[in-house]
Amino acid sequence: MHEGTAPPSQPASPGPPKPGGAVRIALVSHVGTTNLGDEAILSAAMGMVRAWTPAPEVLVFSVNAADSTQRHAIVAHPVRPRPARVPAPASAVAVAEPAPRPARGGAGLGALLRAIPGARSAVHALREGGAAVRAVLLEIPFLFRSWRRLRGTRLVIIAGSNQLGDWFGGPWGFPYTVLRWCALGRAAGARVVFLGVGAGPIDARLSGRFCRWALNLAAYVSLRDRGSQALVEACGFRGVSVVAPDLAFGLRPNPASRPYCTGPARVVVNVFPYKDPAYDPLVPAASEAFGRYVAMIAEVAAGLAGLGHRVSFVCSQRADRRVIDAVLERLRGTQAASAPVQEPQTVAEIRQLLAEADFVVASRFHGVLLSLLAAQPVVALCYQEKTRELMESVEMGRFALDIGATDAATILARFGELAAQHARLREKLGAHAFRLHSRCIEQFGVAASLAGLSTAAARERTGQIAPQGRG
Repeated sequence: MHEGTAPPSQPASPGPPKPGGAVRIALVSHVGTTNLGDEAILSAAMGMVRAWTPAPEVLVFSVNAADSTQRHAIVAHPVRPRPARVPAPASAVAVAEPAPRPARGGAGLGALLRAIPGARSAVHALREGGAAVRAVLLEIPFLFRSWRRLRGTRLVIIAGSNQLGDWFGGPWGFPYTVLRWCALGRAAGARVVFLGVGAGPIDARLSGRFCRWALNLAAYVSLRDRGSQALVEACGFRGVSVVAPDLAFGLRPNPASRPYCTGPARVVVNVFPYKDPAYDPLVPAASEAFGRYVAMIAEVAAGLAGLGHRVSFVCSQRADRRVIDAVLERLRGTQAASAPVQEPQTVAEIRQLLAEADFVVASRFHGVLLSLLAAQPVVALCYQEKTRELMESVEMGRFALDIGATDAATILARFGELAAQHARLREKLGAHAFRLHSRCIEQFGVAASLAGLSTAAARERTGQIAPQGRG
């Protein structure tokens, strides 16, 4: 394994941009799904790329191009052939009882298929085959259109997020999408780099192959945690990779100048649809783990309110609202039942909400990360090892708890320790935030050099370098 930002041995730099036009850089990012953590990654990536000199033209490829165009004031293009279907808030979707089926008679096509051995399997195979044919018919023109958009691009950046995993969509979801864009970038004459990308889970063998092939096409690979690095190596990737901070650390740290908390605190609770069958495709419909998580969060909120603290809930993705509604239903009749629910729509809004709190209890990875950018003491409920590793990187490992193995009493006890060390922790977290911010910028410096651009002067102009003495 490798730490740092030195790129692997590659052909010589493409040299300075040709006169008569700006260098074009493509950002491939799975944004547009209402996940503010992913939007923070894209915001940071665009800010750092635009600070290069000379300033490049930036192309963005998104899951939901319309959302990204509006949200980031850019012209975005689709990252997949089919446009994304962003669901309505889960809390607003009524769960209807299935309509009663008419009684089956002995005649008809269904009866005939049941009577012929293997007929239903054949029909199912034909349906799957038809879906595959339709997918191919969509894919071929999409590849051509995307290749034409990439022509003249100097660099294709696979920008952050957990893009090397088959949790959602299997091998033909994220793994194939990433391979597609790496191959398109190389076919268009661009260099490909992975910056701060997460990996896992990778369960299917084909997913591992797609990820390995994609990484083998890259001129530089940085992964956001050691677990991701170990996983891609287990999939057979033998190239050089480095571990670098998540790209959201490219946002300017915003440690608040508020006074230290000496009395009842403002506590933000950030949830995650942990083991929620309406969110997680791998979870069975009758998920007891989701119910236990909801009950635990409700008990934590009630305990904090009972101590006099002001509790509020903050969503960082649309799916979180269903979880909060389930928690509030359990809190009905208690002091915490009136806790406000904040649903920020932008990265700036959620950053402000987290910075204005005194403490955070967060279940989402980027709920933890954005709290740390604000030098905010946080109890992290970890659904994957990446969150624990992040907390350990800022000397907060004691406040990282396994989301499926902890209980409300332990969370409240850790919160008490957090409150007792508030002033010391905030100062320490401020230094760590600037350190991780600077390390995040370094990997963009490597990418800039591969594109024949420079970074230092632009970073100084935009104030993206940490002040002297701040890590």
